[in-house]
Amino acid sequence: KIGYIAGFTVLKTLPDYDAYLCKLMDSPLLALLPKKYSRKEYKVGETDWACIFDMKGPRVTLSQKSPQYVRKILEYLLLPILEEKDLKLKHVAWAGGFRYHKVAIETFNGTIADSKELYQILQPSLEKTNFREYFSEKLSFVKYSKDIKEYVINALCPPGDKNKVWKVIHHEEIGKIVVLVENSVLGLFIGKGGENRTVASKLCRCAVEIKGISSSVYETFTKQSKTNG
Repeated sequence: KIGYIAGFTVLKTLPDYDAYLCKLMDSPLLALLPKKYSRKEYKVGETDWACIFDMKGPRVTLSQKSPQYVRKILEYLLLPILEEKDLKLKHVAWAGGFRYHKVAIETFNGTIADSKELYQILQPSLEKTNFREYFSEKLSFVKYSKDIKEYVINALCPPGDKNKVWKVIHHEEIGKIVVLVENSVLGLFIGKGGENRTVASKLCRCAVEIKGISSSVYETFTKQSKTNG
């Protein structure tokens, strides 16, 4: 079924398809693993795991970069820490051509402040499992929130700095979040080629627009906030 993890053996390379022809373990079915969905280069006879990404009749397509693959592998690798800390893997997002996945984790104990603190909790378990052997892209962990504005900021930071956010506007009628940040950090929030904004938008399942404001306006707002506070 689509979304299931399957073991495979590489039978040969198919240059015309830019893919590997694979034999699924414990099954008579053959499958294609496109190189653009592969985490590394394979030799004939090598075995590994991938997610069933698509099925059209007898044709099966595998992926090691799909959100389903990342989710299944992480649920397996992080099971002990997820249970210990009362955490739940909520969503995974990836946009083709970009270098990392964003992974939303829901917390239930109320002690984890933000995405940065969440990663600090998960990092020791990730290192123990040698998780880099399973993924070719980087993983960015995001603290999930039912508040869409908070969720978007968590998805953008890091690499963005939430202390540099001036205002978050939710246009509920069109499903869009506008984030106003200081001009000097605009690039961090958007990411190279728009990757941070694009993957955050996919993760939060809403349109995200990021706009910069001048340092003078930002400083004035900050001073007013401190005075009012």
